[in-house]
Amino acid sequence: MWVPDGDFILRGWTERRMMDAWAKHNRERNPMKWVNGRLFTYGPGVDNWHRAIFDAQYLKDCFEEAGFVDVHSPSAPTGPDNHQKINMGCVGFKP
Repeated sequence: MWVPDGDFILRGWTERRMMDAWAKHNRERNPMKWVNGRLFTYGPGVDNWHRAIFDAQYLKDCFEEAGFVDVHSPSAPTGPDNHQKINMGCVGFKP
């Protein structure tokens, strides 16, 4: 499972700066618009709105609470699913 890295995004919020070059629908490069875009996603035709924010520990805790074992962070995906700096992943196995 891949989710936006809440720590990374919220650091952009508290420091009031864009943490990477992503500026889709943000031509004015407004840091708060960057935070909202990275966290919630926005724009015409968007169909992947995020509904929660995670840090690495909370994501791992959710997996373990759901009964997964051998829970760990996988390598970053490649290709179109690689959202670079905001990627945070977790994988586990059901016994």
